[in-house]
Amino acid sequence: MPSHTSDEIWTLTEFKLTYNSSMNSDVIPPLLVLLILALALALVIGVAMILKKSKEQSQFDKLVEEKKTLKDYRLLAELFRSDQFTSKQMTEEFKANPEFKDWYFKNYIALEKWRSI
Repeated sequence: MPSHTSDEIWTLTEFKLTYNSSMNSDVIPPLLVLLILALALALVIGVAMILKKSKEQSQFDKLVEEKKTLKDYRLLAELFRSDQFTSKQMTEEFKANPEFKDWYFKNYIALEKWRSI
């Protein structure tokens, strides 16, 4: 391990980075620039990783919600098909939930029509 003289050591005084005036001033600024660039790059990479994780989590949450919705739609459709709802109740559900109505007609009514051809 090399030993350093007091002329070569950086000191932190009152949160100001200072160096001894006898140090080579041609070497110090490029080192500071490299340090600042390295810190900036680390910050950018960190932010990018956080954004990527956030986007992945959002996509995962969306898939989970779609799967839950599909499960709910299938359950409700099976209840409709098993005559556990009156036609009036079905109509009310279709009015209250137009997305379900579209899904139901696409997945059940259209299939019945196609099978009857």
